[in-house]
Amino acid sequence: MSMIKKRVRNNKSQEAIGMSFSMIFSIILIIFFIAVAFMAIRYFLKVQNCARVGDFVSEVKIKTTEAWDSQKSGFEKKYILPSNLEYVCFADLSQELRGQNEAVLEDLGFFQEWEKSNMLLYPKGNSCNMPVHNIEHLDIAKMTKTKNPYCIEVKSGQITLKFEKGYVDRLVTISGV
Repeated sequence: MSMIKKRVRNNKSQEAIGMSFSMIFSIILIIFFIAVAFMAIRYFLKVQNCARVGDFVSEVKIKTTEAWDSQKSGFEKKYILPSNLEYVCFADLSQELRGQNEAVLEDLGFFQEWEKSNMLLYPKGNSCNMPVHNIEHLDIAKMTKTKNPYCIEVKSGQITLKFEKGYVDRLVTISGV
C-alpha cells in the first residue's frame, strides 16, 4: 500500500511542475545546441565576407596588371563584396584631399602603410582589418584629378569596375560603372 502512495506522490509532484526532469533537461540541451549552431553560422559568414574582401583585392591587382601588360585595354569586371562595405576608394595620399569624400579618409585613421597605399575600403571596420592596399600600375594622379579620394559606391554588395589603358598611356585607370 505504501508503494502505491509513493507513486501517487511522485506523479502529483510531476504534475505540479508539468514536466519531468528529463524533459526539462532535453529542452535545455536543445536550446544550447541551437545557440551553438547560430554562433557557428555567424562565424562562417564572417569568414566568407573576409574571403570576399581578400579575393576582391587579389583580383583587382591581377586585372590591373593584365591591363597594364597589354598595349590597349578596356574591360569591365563585376565583383561581389560584403554588403556592409559602402565604398571602394582610390586616393593619392601624397596630395591634398579634396572633394566630398574627405570624411572617408578621416574615418580610416592613420596607418603606416598609407604612404604606399592607393586603394581604401570604407568603412574600415567592415573590411576585415584590410582597409588599405597598394595596387601597382595605377595612374592615381589621373584618377584623383578632380576628387581625392575617388570613391566608387558598393551597391547591395556588388561593384563593377572598368579598367582602361590607351595606346599612349603608361598606366591603368579604374573607374566605376
